[in-house]
Amino acid sequence: MVSTSSAATGSSSAGGAEGPLLRIAIPNKGSLSLAASEILREAGYRQRSDSKELSLLDTVNGVEFFYLRPRDIALYVGEGTLDVGITGRDLLLDSGAKAEEVRKLGFGSSRFRFAARPGTLSSLDDLAGKRIATSYVGVVRRHLEERVPWGAELTFTVVDTGEATQIDATGPAYDAARAAFAEAWDGTEPVDMGVGGSIPFIAEFLEAFPEASVLVTGVEDPDTRAHGANEGLHLAEFERVVLAEALLLRNLGA
Repeated sequence: MVSTSSAATGSSSAGGAEGPLLRIAIPNKGSLSLAASEILREAGYRQRSDSKELSLLDTVNGVEFFYLRPRDIALYVGEGTLDVGITGRDLLLDSGAKAEEVRKLGFGSSRFRFAARPGTLSSLDDLAGKRIATSYVGVVRRHLEERVPWGAELTFTVVDTGEATQIDATGPAYDAARAAFAEAWDGTEPVDMGVGGSIPFIAEFLEAFPEASVLVTGVEDPDTRAHGANEGLHLAEFERVVLAEALLLRNLGA
């Protein structure tokens, strides 16, 4: 569990219906999501029943939960947007956020390893002159800087990070998409969610085609466990998405 220094010392209070709500970030997916929700539920807090919910009020306990990408949680807590969050220690350390670990929760684990072709590396000294690719720049940088051999020069270059974007999802194309998904799900209206804006090619595509309507669809269900070791796909859900795509093409051609 991570917190800003002020929240850790109790400057933010959960006052129920008559006071400010404590704002808590919970992983919205991945290996920590289910365990985080279960530990809170067992402690008597309300938790969402629909994985598409992005926030949840629990006024009885004086808290509001926000379901976010695990990698973003430490950043939101560090900048003070949220008071407390549950996320991985690796993500906290990698983020460089002004947040601190206040309690170990006893679930989730990870191990970092340097992967190379067999027989090419046997120690850190063998990394000299090598180029290393990683999505955990902060963790790897700290690890190597603390262990860099005497006289070796260590440099880091961040490349191809991609630009985030926010789409104005209004207009005929988006109306056609919403109608198609509603029809594919037997009349259930779709819910807009602010996800996917960090996918790099979307910003580049909009820069090249500013008048285009961009729609990115992904197939997930409550048991998908996206990006987890046991990720899965419910075939009935996939069938509905395929149908929705076909109906969207029909609607756009009408």
